Amino acid sequence: MYSQFSGLSAELETDDTGWVTAEYAMLPKSSKTRITREGARPKGRTAEIQRLIGRSIRAITDFEALGSRVVNIDCDVIQADGGTRTAAVTGAMVAFWEACYLMRSAGVVNRWPIREKVAGVSVGRVAGTGLLDLCYAEDSMAEVDMNVVMTETGKLVEVQGPLKANPSAAVSSTRCSAWPKLVSGAWSSSRRSFEGISRPLNPLHRGGQVL
Repeated sequence: MYSQFSGLSAELETDDTGWVTAEYAMLPKSSKTRITREGARPKGRTAEIQRLIGRSIRAITDFEALGSRVVNIDCDVIQADGGTRTAAVTGAMVAFWEACYLMRSAGVVNRWPIREKVAGVSVGRVAGTGLLDLCYAEDSMAEVDMNVVMTETGKLVEVQGPLKANPSAAVSSTRCSAWPKLVSGAWSSSRRSFEGISRPLNPLHRGGQVL
């Protein structure tokens, strides 16, 4: 993950608030078979994941504190094994944290632009058992799998639940007594990604130019 902040974009030139956007891509060798590069204007799955990442980070951003700046977050998958979109959300949060730390340290922003942390993880049901953070093999066999994005205070930002089995299986799985535990576990699993980021992640990082 990498984040870079820049000056005003055309749509923000008369506004005092900022914006956060994300780009997502799977590198050609991230999978067992080569993945073709999509170019500058991705469509379909890639565009959907980019929007998910952007919405997730914007949900916890104080745009007024960010000022008239655009933060661009690049999410490149180097090894695909299921759950890349939720891993990208969590990684984007870490990258955004570092970008905000750099801006705050340089005096570019007057107050901290992040309201709280956000993370994503997949939850699913395989052979009747609830699982967290499904790998590719589990995901391909799942009766139902869901992508959960939550804040550190337990607020749901987004839930995506594609149906992979018959409708009755989907209904029973979403109503099962294990669902609250799965949601709770989703955040607990993702929380480990943030251990220690109250300090700068990489003090030697020399990211985007401070404007």
